[in-house]
Amino acid sequence: MFYIDGVSLSKIKDELKDELTGKKINKITKNTENSLSLFFGRTELIFSCNPDFPICYITNSKEGVLENNSGLVANMKKHLLNAVTTDIEQLGYDRILIFKFSKINELGEVKNYKIYFEIKKDNEKPIRISLTISILLVLFFMPPTVVLLIIGLFCGYKYSVAGPNMNYDGVNDIFEKVSESADTIKKDFKKGYEGK
Repeated sequence: MFYIDGVSLSKIKDELKDELTGKKINKITKNTENSLSLFFGRTELIFSCNPDFPICYITNSKEGVLENNSGLVANMKKHLLNAVTTDIEQLGYDRILIFKFSKINELGEVKNYKIYFEIKKDNEKPIRISLTISILLVLFFMPPTVVLLIIGLFCGYKYSVAGPNMNYDGVNDIFEKVSESADTIKKDFKKGYEGK
């Protein structure tokens, strides 16, 4: 699993803002069932809504295009084609980017539009805690930390370890098995409770 936290997204936002502010959208396409692109000349902004890795990024290489101009893409073309990027903001340090556009309509009126892009997993926002803080919590506050971790397992939380240039598959497999065991215990308890 790969999660982007608010601080990392802030850096991405800064790059997007530097690259796209003041540029006009000249093309909008749907690339896959889960992604679409806004073109600013030769620069392409891709919104990927893949459940395993939601992200938006800039590329100069062309993505494949689905020939489907209905629904969301048709609506975006109607409102955003020839619009100029006025700003890109982040909602606090949350994983939400706000893309702001401005366009002059057929009546000569300036219309402002916003696209909100939120990064989340399985319709939930993951909680990220650095490994260092996790280790310090276990070392200095072991009993309450362990109790909270166990309660979290029974409340449906899952734990994993991730980091750059490291392979944590073995540890994450153990976390997955512990989570499955907690689910099994919870189901057995529920069956036993309902059976009486």
